[in-house]
Amino acid sequence: GSKGCFTEYGTDFVKILSRSGYKVIIRLHPHSYIFEPESVGRWRLETHELENVSWDDQTHGTHAMSQADILISDASSIRFDFAFLYEKPVVSLEIPRESRSIFESDYMDLTWADTMVAEIGVRVKSENISEIDKVVNDTISSFTTEALGDLRTRYVANFRHSSIAIVEYLEQQAELLSLTSEQLASRQRVEKLESQIDELRSQIGRLGLISLDHSERQS
Repeated sequence: GSKGCFTEYGTDFVKILSRSGYKVIIRLHPHSYIFEPESVGRWRLETHELENVSWDDQTHGTHAMSQADILISDASSIRFDFAFLYEKPVVSLEIPRESRSIFESDYMDLTWADTMVAEIGVRVKSENISEIDKVVNDTISSFTTEALGDLRTRYVANFRHSSIAIVEYLEQQAELLSLTSEQLASRQRVEKLESQIDELRSQIGRLGLISLDHSERQS
């Protein structure tokens, strides 16, 4: 649709990358084949004779992403799948706000994804699209897996262990649903008391440190 990079930029940037010797795997959103088949046909026609360019229409993108050294995308959340799972950089082609008007941009001036573009790679504007090959080369050369790993640690909960956390949550919810209203109210009171006790212990601990510091200064 309107927020897709081919709709916004056409296929010229693919031609630039092909001429520069890059192997390009084109993977559209699966719904593109359903909702914009004429555009898909045109894009295929414009790229079918390019060297080193292939199309991937498999259901899952894992094969294509595992092969790639870098992802060039638009506003898609697949950027974070690629960055956090494969620890590889992302080039985000800027999509004007008006082209995203039927999506979350109608309700949010700025999204978390917008703020993360520079953290997972670089942003390319329309006036710089002709230099996409240089951008790709520079980005691959300068990124570090450590930086993406640190970023993932900050923003992704239970990485590699999410199934355990999900099962534990579902078990807790199932147990809560089995309680009567009286039992639920009683549990909530106990949890509130436990929270208050923890807070008191924390305060006592801080007071102990303050008293210790004070006595040390006097001595």
